[in-house]
Amino acid sequence: MKNIFRNKKDVAFLAGLVVLIAGAVFLRFYRIPEFLTFLSDQGRDAIILKRIVMLEKWVFVGPTTSIGNVFTGPFFYYLVAPFMLLSGLDPAGPAYGIALINTVGLILSFVFVLKNFGKSTAFFFLVFAGYSVNQIMQSRFSWNPNPVSTFSFIALMCWYYAIREIRHHRATHHVTPITRSLTRFIKESKWHLITGIMLGLCLQLHYVTILLILPIGLYFLSTIFRVQSTGRVSLSKEFLRPLYQMILGFLGGVVTFTPLILFDIKNKFINLHTLLRATSTGEIQAKSFLYYDRLTDTLRTLWFHSFGIKLDTEWSIFSLFALILLTLWIAQRYHHGVERVFIYGCLVVVVSFVPLFALIETGRHVHYYNHLYLALYFLVALILNSASRFNIVKLVWCVGLGVYMYQQMYLLPQIVEPMRKNTQMTEAKNVATYIKSQITSPEYQVVGLPFYETEGHYRYYLEYLGARPMTADSLGDPHELFVICHQLNLKDCEIPGNAQWQLADFQNRHPQWRVVSAREIAGVRVYKIVQQ
Repeated sequence: MKNIFRNKKDVAFLAGLVVLIAGAVFLRFYRIPEFLTFLSDQGRDAIILKRIVMLEKWVFVGPTTSIGNVFTGPFFYYLVAPFMLLSGLDPAGPAYGIALINTVGLILSFVFVLKNFGKSTAFFFLVFAGYSVNQIMQSRFSWNPNPVSTFSFIALMCWYYAIREIRHHRATHHVTPITRSLTRFIKESKWHLITGIMLGLCLQLHYVTILLILPIGLYFLSTIFRVQSTGRVSLSKEFLRPLYQMILGFLGGVVTFTPLILFDIKNKFINLHTLLRATSTGEIQAKSFLYYDRLTDTLRTLWFHSFGIKLDTEWSIFSLFALILLTLWIAQRYHHGVERVFIYGCLVVVVSFVPLFALIETGRHVHYYNHLYLALYFLVALILNSASRFNIVKLVWCVGLGVYMYQQMYLLPQIVEPMRKNTQMTEAKNVATYIKSQITSPEYQVVGLPFYETEGHYRYYLEYLGARPMTADSLGDPHELFVICHQLNLKDCEIPGNAQWQLADFQNRHPQWRVVSAREIAGVRVYKIVQQ
């Protein structure tokens, strides 16, 4: 770092970077409670976090995935639990935690690019990663996919250092005494172990991050082919060394799943069986639309989520091929060794996602792309840096990036919207306070309509207020049932004969049930139903 900033111009550049970083930090923390997303999923997580920090219940599984209700590992809960404790059980605490984690990750990623790929590339990377709407908004509330961008790029950074240690060993092994070989191997293996741990943590945050294994696996295979092409014995030290390191990295990833493995062992491998059933029966594969349509939709959405630009199919395809060709050319012309491998790895992460994700029939939501955003911003930064070898081009880029930052900032509600009196947290608390005032029996249940499992945020505040309802999956017979209708059109929340399983079970058990009260509060209608 000392060699990067050596003169007054560099100091001025550093001052500009400080301003950019300060702005990125400000946008991630400004008015978090006021614009906090606190709905059912966040309420469900808040309940789990509350019980963890109150030492009421330790968990061995994390949130469920969209693949056949398969559980992830519990890493996310323990990652943000300290912030719930520090906030005094305020649901905004974990959101501040995510903002802090992603901010630190942004700075670490920027420093990594700065040290290894230069000032201009780091500058462009910082602008894209620091001021992207999707990166800012996903840093402002607590949800398990939100730290994926940070952890994914850090995993790639660890992989970079693992490769560098290997290549450094190859360059110096002829002068390294035999007595120091074990020390050298441990030093190399340290980064492989850390890389495996980071990949395991990423996979616990979201299953899509399994695609990060592709560049690492391809590099491992290329290493094997390179060793075999030398004509040496296949079990030579050159072959066994990367094999041992890959095994060590794999074990590091497995260790992070220890709680989930223990949970599965205790529960007769229920999670594993569910995953195998989902994959073997094709539950996760697309069953409608042509593959080409899903492919182009994925590609168009990639550019929109990453840069906020809407491209038609032809321009989306052209942009992807341009990205591939320019990246390959820059890597070959201006980089070598571990830097070139890292660039190729980032390119594999970005490009491989498009055809593979097109196999899945699900919404092209912003969080599904989280593991590739920083890698894509890095590649685009490399391209812009290579094109900025003339001052006039640099000026054009600076103006363009200024327009980009202005556009992104004014898509942020915390910047353009006035002060809010009611937030999602206060609304949930008001509904919970009302329900608590109507409770006459501790055996009561809460359900949401017309969408199932949409009452988690109300459940959190009921528990916070000391009026814990029966669990959502309880098979017991509640004395009172509170139905929260999220659409005030009565037709959308018809109670008689409703298929919501708790409501249907209550009506079947008590044919003479009746509604004793109904009140609109905080944008919802709350019905109280009792046994007759």
